[in-house]
Amino acid sequence: MDWSGIQRLLEYACCYAMLKLARTILLSVVLMLLLLLLRNMWDTFGGKKNTAARLYGKACLWIVLMPVPFLGGLKLSYEHFYIRNWLYVVMYDFFMTHTIVAKLHFAGMAATAVILFVRKRRLRAWVKRLSKYSGPLPDGVGKRRGPVVQICITPQYITPFTTGLVKPVIVLPEYMLQAFDGREIEAVLRHEYCHIRRGHLLVYEVLDLFCILWYVNPLVHICARHVKNDLELICDHEVIQENSYDPQRYGMTLLKSLALIDKEPEGVPALFRGTSFTVMKQRMRSIARYREYTRRQIRVLYTCSVAVLLVLFVSGILASYPAYTPFEDYALYSMDGSQRIIGENAEFNAAVEKSGEGLIVDNQKVRKLLLDAEIYNDKGEYWIYYGGYMKMPGIGGGGDLLYYNTADAPEGTSLLPYNETDRWSDCVEWLLQHM
Repeated sequence: MDWSGIQRLLEYACCYAMLKLARTILLSVVLMLLLLLLRNMWDTFGGKKNTAARLYGKACLWIVLMPVPFLGGLKLSYEHFYIRNWLYVVMYDFFMTHTIVAKLHFAGMAATAVILFVRKRRLRAWVKRLSKYSGPLPDGVGKRRGPVVQICITPQYITPFTTGLVKPVIVLPEYMLQAFDGREIEAVLRHEYCHIRRGHLLVYEVLDLFCILWYVNPLVHICARHVKNDLELICDHEVIQENSYDPQRYGMTLLKSLALIDKEPEGVPALFRGTSFTVMKQRMRSIARYREYTRRQIRVLYTCSVAVLLVLFVSGILASYPAYTPFEDYALYSMDGSQRIIGENAEFNAAVEKSGEGLIVDNQKVRKLLLDAEIYNDKGEYWIYYGGYMKMPGIGGGGDLLYYNTADAPEGTSLLPYNETDRWSDCVEWLLQHM
C-alpha cells in the first residue's frame, strides 16, 4: 500500500476541510455581529412591553446560525465583486499551501472538545455521588416520555440546574428544602423540568458543538451565553403562565435563592457554579414585565421559525457549490507536461469523444488546429487530458493523461485506451469528489 499517497490524501482532506471551515467561521462572525446588534436594538426600542412574543422572537433569532456549519461551499460573491479575490484566492493559497495551519486548528478543536468532555464527565461523576430526592413532586414533574427524570440533592449552596441529555437529572440544593416552602420548591422544580420538556438540553449540546467548531471566534462564546440566558427567561415565563404563579412571588423566590448562594462553592464543577448577578437582574426585569399570552401565539412563532430554518437550509444548498462539478473539456499538453497547448477550445472538444474503451480522436481536426496555431512539430508527441472535476474555484483534481502521437496517427480516427486503475485509486477518487 502506498503510505505516502495516503498521507498526501489526508493532508489534502485536512486542508480542504480547513478552507471550508474557515469560510463558515468568517460567515459566523458576520452573522453573530448582526444578531448581537439586532438584539441590542430590540432591547433598546422595545420599551417596557416585554411580552412573551417579543421574548420568544428574540430567542428565535438564533436559528439563523443553524445552517452556517454546512455553508463552507457557499458562493459568497460574484466575479465582479472585489472581495472575491480575497475570498477565493488568498484563502485558497493560504490554507491549501500551509498545511501546518490546518493541523494546528484541528488540534485546537480537539483540545476544546477534550476540555468540554472532561468537564462534563467530572460533572456527571459528581452528580452520581449525590443523594436522591425523596420528597413530594408536583404533578407532571419527575417523568417524561421515556426515561425517568431523577432529582438529586447537594449540600453545596448553588442554584438548581439540569444536566444529562439521555438521562436528565435535576440537581436541587439542600438549602432550598430547608428555607423554601412547598409552593416555592414546586416553582423551582417546574422551571428545571421545563428545560427538559422543551429540549433545551439538546440546544446546550449544539452550542457546545459550535464552540468546538468555531473556538477561534470569540463571539461564539458570547452568543452561547446569550442563548442560555434566553432559555432561562423563557422557562420563567412558561412556569408562571402554565401554573398561574404570581410573578412577584416567583421573582422573590429567585432572589431568595440568590441571597443564600456562596460565591465559590467547593467541590462543584466549574460548569455549574451559581448564577451571576447580571443574569439574575435580567430575569427579574423580564418577570416584572410579564404579560399573559396564548399558546397559539407561540405555536405560530415556532411554525414560522421552522419555516425560516427550512428556507435557510434549502437556500444555502442551492447557493453552494455542488460536491463536485465534472470537467467536460479536453486539453492538449506538451510531452513534458509543462505547457497546455490547447484548452477550453470548442473545436478541440469536438475532435475528441469518449467511448467505453477509450478516447476517440479525429486526427485530421487535431492536426488542423495545431497547424492553424503554428505549434505543430515533427515529433507530434502530446498528452491529452480528460476528466477531472472542480469542487470550488481553484480547487479540483482527478482526470487522467493519455499519450497521443500525431505523427504516427492515421488519417481517420485513433482510439486511445484508458489507463487501468485499481480499486484503491477509485476509492480515493470517490472520497476526494464527495468529501
